[in-house]
Formats: sequence, structure tokens, C-alpha cells
Amino acid sequence: MRRPGLSVTTVRGFTAARDTVETLRRDLLDDRAQVRADAVYDLSFLPSDRSLPDLLVAAADPDERVRDLVARGLGRLGDEAGLRTLVHLMGDPVPSVRAAAVDAVVLFANRATPLLVEEVTRLTTAEPAGLRLESALTALGRVGDERAPAPVSTALRDGGSAARAAAARALGDLGLSEGIPALRAALADPVPEVREAAARSIVAIAGPAAREVIEDYIARETDLRLKERAGALLRR
Repeated sequence: MRRPGLSVTTVRGFTAARDTVETLRRDLLDDRAQVRADAVYDLSFLPSDRSLPDLLVAAADPDERVRDLVARGLGRLGDEAGLRTLVHLMGDPVPSVRAAAVDAVVLFANRATPLLVEEVTRLTTAEPAGLRLESALTALGRVGDERAPAPVSTALRDGGSAARAAAARALGDLGLSEGIPALRAALADPVPEVREAAARSIVAIAGPAAREVIEDYIARETDLRLKERAGALLRR
């Protein structure tokens, strides 16, 4: 039976009357951040052909809560037209927004890999690379695509210190043997955080087979704190 004005909730979202959508769009222009945030949240449950353009505009909202909800909403919609905006949000100055954008990109799985590879390749040689490179590396590691080790390994070699640490962690998340050579080289990195991340990732990938490599690293490591942490990896 049909009833006028009925809203139907589904797994993918809900339908809404045109006047309701127009109200939400007006709310996106409200001076109050909470009103804008509520509008973004509600819009993100509508089909993307009705909500995506508005969410893309709201991604530039001055309020971090709104941007966070935009990132989550774009992930929920799953429309690839929102991927570039999500990649942009992965460089947001607010950590929670960056994390929400990474979580959303990961929902796209392998569909996000080409764009993430493009960003990592481009930003590895950029000055400054910024926060987006670290987020893109994290996302690539979590997506787990076989196309990822090569650009991530390059970032581990040529990126800035924070990016190198993120790349080392990403290779561990990927869990692919192709990442081992770059990680072994990173055990001599001048930055302690990178060396520690590389050691952890080698163990994560190789398991007991990593013992000889890690023991050799421990013998050469000059940081007593890192020596102990590497030893703990072998005792697990």
C-alpha cells in the first residue's frame, strides 16, 4: 500500500521527499555548525545522485565535525566520484578528519588503489609532501592490494621522515614479501621511528623466519630502547 510522504529505510539509505532534500540543502548554509552537521548526516543516507554534489561542497566546511561527517558520508555512499574529495580530506589538519577519510577510502577497497598509488607516487617527490602522503600510505596498507608494495617501498626510501615511518607500517599491513627488501634497508634509516616500524613490519610479514634479520639488526642498533623492543618482537 502506498502512503503520501512515507519514507522507506533500506540497507543503502532512504528515500526522501523533494521538499525534505531542499530543507537539508538550506541547512548546509546555516550559521550553526550543528545544523550543518545534521544536514550532512541525513544527506549521506540518500542516493548519491541526490546527495553527492552537496556533500562535495560541504567537504570545505570550516567546522571539523562537518568535514568528519562528510568523509564518513562519502564512504557510506560508495560513489567513486567522491574519492578525490576523500583523498583531499586525508590531508586535513585535524587528525580525526584524516582518520575518517582514510576509513572511508578503505571502504572502496581495490577501487581506490589507482588513485592512492597516483597520490603516493606524486607526493613522495613533492616538497613538502604534507599529511596527505602519510594518510595515503596508511590507506594503501589497509586496502591490501598487490599494486601497492612498489610505490610504498619508494616512499620508504625517498619520502620525508614521517612518510617513511608510515610507509614502513603500511608494508607490514600489506603483509607481502615484496616489501621485505625495502624494510631491511630501512633498518639503517637515521630516524629511530622508521627503524622500529621496519623491524615490526618485517616480523609481521616473515614471522619466525625474520629471526636472523632482526638479530643482526639488534647487534647493529645503537638505541638501547629500540634494541629492547626488537628483542621483545623475537620473544613473542
